[in-house]
Amino acid sequence: MAFRAVSCVAVLFLAAHSVNGYGSGAPNDPGICKSMTPKHPGAPQDTPSPFGLSVNKARVKPGESVELTMKSGSGGEKIKGFLVQGRNSNHDENTTPVGTFEAAPGTKFLSCSDIAKSSITHADNSEKDSFTVTWNAPKEPGTYVLLVTIVQDGLTYWTRRPSQTITVT
Repeated sequence: MAFRAVSCVAVLFLAAHSVNGYGSGAPNDPGICKSMTPKHPGAPQDTPSPFGLSVNKARVKPGESVELTMKSGSGGEKIKGFLVQGRNSNHDENTTPVGTFEAAPGTKFLSCSDIAKSSITHADNSEKDSFTVTWNAPKEPGTYVLLVTIVQDGLTYWTRRPSQTITVT
């Protein structure tokens, strides 16, 4: 009987731990860097995200910065976690991140594809109404998007949501 009770407690602890996800941000894992999909239970949502994404500039010069703001939806949903990467506009074919991010409170960098500061994620799982990150455009002219994975809770998340296209000229 005691073994059964201990087993039940262990199972409940492990289940609760797995639902919490990565409270300190996405790990620097090649699979997560490429797919931008957290290893949370369940599958990504296939419905439109309730979170708004906006960039402050759609056309920039090489190396110029762009601010991406993520905002809670009108239903009061909160942002619990995120992962952001800059990618070529043909991101389904090219999964290598481009550009770099600037440090912001409550964030940490990932070095995806061995590129320093190529991705940015949350550093804690506090609920946020909005969050802004700054991306520095790559040196190469082209069209790019900022791809965003947003986590509402351990079971509810949206992956690889694109921002408006950003043209580097």
